[in-house]
Amino acid sequence: MTHPHILYIKDDPSSGDVMRMLIESSIGANLTIFTDRIDFMARLRALIPPPTLILLDIQMLRADDFKLVADLRADANAAPLTIIALTDSLMCAEVQRLRHAGFDGALAKTLNIKTFPALMTVLLNHESSWHLA
Repeated sequence: MTHPHILYIKDDPSSGDVMRMLIESSIGANLTIFTDRIDFMARLRALIPPPTLILLDIQMLRADDFKLVADLRADANAAPLTIIALTDSLMCAEVQRLRHAGFDGALAKTLNIKTFPALMTVLLNHESSWHLA
């Protein structure tokens, strides 16, 4: 059985261990973590197997988070990927901005470990989710 492959993009390497524990123990998926965006598209293309889902930890005021999504949507191989924003701020205005930018969904931090496995199953099935709490 093939396990799903998830790419987590987070500038803070310390939070990667927590996300790895959550994902690998709760849903049995493989997790790759990028802690910077240097040569991002080349590194993404080199991943084997390619990710099914991208979790992008964003800060609402950083334009490069939105540029990264635009670059992914413009790439023929990456465009079909499900891209989910992880954010501290998730209100109606932010949801509209994220949808317009090309995200497939968003998760508000702090993640609920009780509902996390079911939510990840939804996302891995390429279903949209705008989980506010």
